[in-house]
Amino acid sequence: MEHHAGELEISHVWHKHPHLIKKEKLPRQQVDLGPDLVTLCSSGPSGKKWDTIEVFWNSREQKAFTPSGSFSDSSKASPEKGKEYHDYMVKNLVKFIDWLRQYDGPIGRM
Repeated sequence: MEHHAGELEISHVWHKHPHLIKKEKLPRQQVDLGPDLVTLCSSGPSGKKWDTIEVFWNSREQKAFTPSGSFSDSSKASPEKGKEYHDYMVKNLVKFIDWLRQYDGPIGRM
């Protein structure tokens, strides 16, 4: 499950702002959300990436689940993964903007 301070988020920050990352302090633990919640918030059977629900935690609730603030193991984070993610997101954002410029529906006329 990718969430706050997870591998992907840390990788992206590492790529854009490497001075902010303290590699020796990256969390290595995976938070145990229990069998019921984890099935609602993670990949489907066989590792397929299916749409999931997003749980929005306030600070108190998040601290109850994870005192470090991280929900997942970020020890595999890297600036290279961050660059790959960043480039992917920029490409998708450009595609969305291009689509939105051409769209003639209610949103396009705002």
